[in-house]
Amino acid sequence: RSTLFPYTTLFRSPYSMLDDIEGLFRHRPWGALAMSVCLLSLLGFPGTFGFIGKWYIISAVLEQKQYTLAIAVGLGSLLSLGYYLPVIMGMTMKPERAPDAHRQVQFSRAGKAIIATAVAVNLLFGVWPRVLLSLAEKSVRSLRTEYVQTTESSGTVEQENGGTGGPAIDRSAR
Repeated sequence: RSTLFPYTTLFRSPYSMLDDIEGLFRHRPWGALAMSVCLLSLLGFPGTFGFIGKWYIISAVLEQKQYTLAIAVGLGSLLSLGYYLPVIMGMTMKPERAPDAHRQVQFSRAGKAIIATAVAVNLLFGVWPRVLLSLAEKSVRSLRTEYVQTTESSGTVEQENGGTGGPAIDRSAR
C-alpha cells in the first residue's frame, strides 16, 4: 500500500511537512515570496511564465481539435490549486509553530542571487514573453535550415521516407 500511495503518511500524521513552512513569511519574507511566485507559475497564474506556457500548450491543443486534452490540462491546473495554495497560505497566513522555527533557514549569496534571478526571469517573461518566444522561433528556424541543408547534402529525402531522415526510398520498384 505504501508503494502505491507514498504520500498517505502526510495525511494520517498530525504533523506534516506543511507544518515546517508555516509562518515562513514572518522571518524570511523574500524566501516565502520567491517560493510563492514559483508555485503560482507552476499553477499557471497570469503574470508568470507558467501562464504563458500553459496558454501556448492549450492553444496548440485546441488548434488540433484535441478538446479532451485541453480539458485535462484545465482540470490538472484546478487540481494543482489544492496542492499549491495551501503551501502559500501556510507560509504567509499562518503563525509559525515555534518562535524560532525559521531562524536557522539561511541562504548563501549565490543562492539568493539564483533565486532572485529565477523569480525575476519568471515574472519578466510572464509579463513580456515576446522576447523569449522570438528567440525560440529564431532558434527553430536556424535548426530547420541547418537540418534541410544537412539532409540535402547527404541525399536524404524527407517527403519520400515519411520524415525519418534516412535515405530516399525508391517507390517506383513497387
